[in-house]
Amino acid sequence: MSEVVRASCQLTALAVAVRPDWDERDVSGVILQATNAGMTWPQILTGLPRLMADPKACPRDLIPDGWSPLARVAHPGASERGAALARQLLTGGGS
Repeated sequence: MSEVVRASCQLTALAVAVRPDWDERDVSGVILQATNAGMTWPQILTGLPRLMADPKACPRDLIPDGWSPLARVAHPGASERGAALARQLLTGGGS
C-alpha cells in the first residue's frame, strides 16, 4: 500500500471547484494555518471535504476553536521536566 501524499494545491483547487463561493487564498491559507496549528495531513484531507459538503461552512471552520499545538505534548513528561528546569534556573541552581 502506498503512503498518503500531501497535495495542498490539488485540495485547494478541488475545494474552489466544488465551492465557487470560497476564495482560493482563504482555502490555501487555512490549510497552512491548520498545519501550523498541529493538524495532520489526514485530518486536513478528511476535514476540508466535509466542510465542502456543508452549505453553511467556510474554510476557517477547518480549525476547531481552541485548537493549539501547545495542547499537544510531544513527549511524556516534557511539561514536568520543563517546569523543573524553569524552577531550577529561577532559583539560581542552573549555573
